[in-house]
Amino acid sequence: MKVLLINPSCVHSSGRDLYSAHITGPLFTMQPGTRMTLGLPLALPTLAACTPAGFEVKIIDEEIEDIDFDQPADLVALTAMTFKAKRAYEIAHQFRARGVKVVMGGIHASMCPDEAAEHVDCVVVGEADHTWPVLLADAAQGQLKARYVGQELPDLKCAPAPRYDLVKNERYLYAYLQTTRGCPYDCTFCTVTKMNGRKIRKKSAEQVIRDVSSVINLEHKRAFHVIDRVTNKKMRVVKMIAFIDDNFAIDRKHALEICEALKRFQQEHNVAIPWYTQTNVEVGFDEELLTAMSEANCQHLFIGFESLDPTTLKSMKKGMNSPAKYAEAIGNIHRHGMRVIFSTIIGDDNSTEESGRYLDDFIRQNNQFHVLLNILTPYPGTNLRQEMLDEGRILTSESELYNIRNVVYKPRKMKVADLQQLFGSLANSFYQYGNMYSRGKSLLGSVNRLYFGIPDRALVCLGLALSSIALVCQGRLRPLIALRILVTAPYLLFRYGTLYAMELLVTSADYDDFAHSEAKRLRESLKMPAEAAP
Repeated sequence: MKVLLINPSCVHSSGRDLYSAHITGPLFTMQPGTRMTLGLPLALPTLAACTPAGFEVKIIDEEIEDIDFDQPADLVALTAMTFKAKRAYEIAHQFRARGVKVVMGGIHASMCPDEAAEHVDCVVVGEADHTWPVLLADAAQGQLKARYVGQELPDLKCAPAPRYDLVKNERYLYAYLQTTRGCPYDCTFCTVTKMNGRKIRKKSAEQVIRDVSSVINLEHKRAFHVIDRVTNKKMRVVKMIAFIDDNFAIDRKHALEICEALKRFQQEHNVAIPWYTQTNVEVGFDEELLTAMSEANCQHLFIGFESLDPTTLKSMKKGMNSPAKYAEAIGNIHRHGMRVIFSTIIGDDNSTEESGRYLDDFIRQNNQFHVLLNILTPYPGTNLRQEMLDEGRILTSESELYNIRNVVYKPRKMKVADLQQLFGSLANSFYQYGNMYSRGKSLLGSVNRLYFGIPDRALVCLGLALSSIALVCQGRLRPLIALRILVTAPYLLFRYGTLYAMELLVTSADYDDFAHSEAKRLRESLKMPAEAAP
């Protein structure tokens, strides 16, 4: 029985995904002719690993490749976040029209099972590690049920290694893995506890290293070498890893064990594994853990700061955050050679243009390079959505607009158009190349552990220049930005030669592309007739 596991693409007219790696991927890997993205949803290689013998499995990611709807298939399984649900339904229609049974799972199908059931043959609710083998057995016997509901959360200590051997790994900047699932908090805007529960389930350090090894030991054509300033050894960089835990450090002892295991693995195998993960802001004050993460080659900490207003944080049930401590936490993390990915939300009940300016000033004053700007979004299944439904504030249920870049509800203190324009104004300020470069260059002196040897710097500089020119010729990179890269790259790469120097250049270019694509989209939306606007 042949099974296709498919990740749909997003609807680009609703806004470019900042994390699509549209420019970063081709520039960083010097593959200007290749469709790339940041990473493949972990659900697909996880389900492939949970597939019993006797089934032929193929993973397809529409973000990097087109779907051949006429290829042989007995069963298609889709996973989708809310903003990809519309495209998932379109894919389902195509396969069902050809007589192929279609299954859908993931966060949107789990939160909206009745809606999903209108478009597919079978809906999987909740984590599918246990239900997937049962579903496949039923399908093989022609007895596929309309719905499968996970009765209990899987024990991660029994989880197999994700099947990255089935993935086109050269098309992704990161391989996604997990060390834990679940989150003890219950933020009003978040679906994690509804899907994964509040109990923290953990993989052992041995399992995590097994998962990492399964990725590292694959054949990687784009591997390269760097010198580790700490050990003064030449190390091979095979693949970057993202541990997409909801909160990597929620169990501090476990996090320290993982860091120690990663550090030891890299030393024993003479590889450098740059990685990032998600934590809470309190990690910025844990000297021991910051040191352990840095020594294990952690490069980025994704932190949900969300707001600079304590009242707003309390209303979000995120009172554990203290804005007065943000700057110090960021500084501590930077001091350990790691970068903060500052995730923030606008559009809460206290948002105004003034609060937007305050946020803009904070980002600039703290030289915060990576920023994820989100418009508050009432996702299905969240407490926030129920509150807004009860208050009659939901403006649209068009799933493709639920991508953190569109206003889909009535704000309390701003007009819809004003909030959308505030997003555009902040995106322009945060992400323009010059502003990105200005903030990011302050970290060049401290983020310097992994660097290229002198001969390699010349090759990197040449490769970056040629890739930039190629992207301009393809119409994917603005000529002005390519020129800035061509002018700046020789200085940065020969003066510093670090992995971060390259990140500074390519990320600034990618985020600049996001700012300009969003500005264009918002200008076009303003041309809509008033009655057509949400």
